[in-house]
Amino acid sequence: MDFLLDKEFWVELIGYASIVSVAIFGLVGALSKEWDRRNELKAKEAATDAAEAGETPKPASGFSWSYIAAMGIILSAVFAMTTSILKDKIAADKKEADEIAAGKERDEQNRRFAEQIARLTELNTKVQSANETSQRIMADMGRSLEAQDLLLTNARQSMLMTAGLTEQERTNTSRVLRTMWDDANRIGASSLMLWVQYRCSPVSSGESFPALLPNASAIVYVAPAAEMARLEIAANTFATEPVLRRTASGVAFTSADQTMRVSVDRSVDGDHVTQDSRFTNFNAPDLRGLQAPDKWRDVVVEVTLRGFQPGIVSEAARLLDEQPQRDEELMEFFRFPAMTEEEAERIEDWGASRLPCLVEMELQVNGRIVATSEGHLVQVWEWDEDVRGLAVARFYIARAIPQAFPEFARQ
Repeated sequence: MDFLLDKEFWVELIGYASIVSVAIFGLVGALSKEWDRRNELKAKEAATDAAEAGETPKPASGFSWSYIAAMGIILSAVFAMTTSILKDKIAADKKEADEIAAGKERDEQNRRFAEQIARLTELNTKVQSANETSQRIMADMGRSLEAQDLLLTNARQSMLMTAGLTEQERTNTSRVLRTMWDDANRIGASSLMLWVQYRCSPVSSGESFPALLPNASAIVYVAPAAEMARLEIAANTFATEPVLRRTASGVAFTSADQTMRVSVDRSVDGDHVTQDSRFTNFNAPDLRGLQAPDKWRDVVVEVTLRGFQPGIVSEAARLLDEQPQRDEELMEFFRFPAMTEEEAERIEDWGASRLPCLVEMELQVNGRIVATSEGHLVQVWEWDEDVRGLAVARFYIARAIPQAFPEFARQ
């Protein structure tokens, strides 16, 4: 029923009604004369019949079809006028609606135009900023190129001057450069850093694994490789006594400055415990030429850690569910680190037990790795109170890595 509220529907309906009324009432007007003549004839015949019969004739009816035609013409005019008025109203409303829609569209276009102008203004600002930055970069590049040209000019002059030097001058220059190289890479006792790692696994879950050698002191023996060859001691093996005691050209570096870090990895098989110990601030009474980096290219290194920690091996073995390993080779190996020769000869009731853990060391000099080796942590035990509880870590003798300190480039 929404069409009943549509104005255009009513305009069309009244228009059609006007057309129909014009047609109908036009036909009535065309036939009204004939219908009125016939009514007059009927009225006259009725009056004649009444006179012959001696009756009083009935008065004539005042009805005429021309009245109906006239009323139809008026009704059609009303329909036409109503249709015209409604059409003008609809046209005015449509014009007003179109003007409102056009105004909204015009406002929307103005808003979009303003936004485009704002974006273009912002883009223009950014382009100007980029141009200014590019100009500054180009200016900096220009100055950099000028500096490079100056540097190349100086280098060219230096090369020409070097090419003009005599052989003696070249030799002197090489010696000066070598001296500068040695001074820049000069080594002192504090240049050493010893890193030791203990890896023990699997440890019973829930148990706290003890720290290993927390109060140990480190001794790093460094001797020329030629001395090892003379003493017939092979590299990557254990020595029954420190190399330093059998050669007068070795140097002993000592340190008790230790920092430790312990990490534990949990697993279904048990805990994996890793302890990293780092020794720094080494001391040595006399470096015997080891200040020069090239002296480290042909040396051997032997590392020993000593500390008193009673029961450490048995406690660690219990947590690792293993038996401490004891044998005569270990006893012979640890005889001299544990005590003097006189004590070893005097005391017979003593032994050594090895900790069932992996032990590795890495020696660095001025941040460069010089030597690496593996070893054992052993508990030395005997009845004398002065020696009981001593724990010693000894490592295989290792040759220094020649690439740690490359040779000075000679002319």
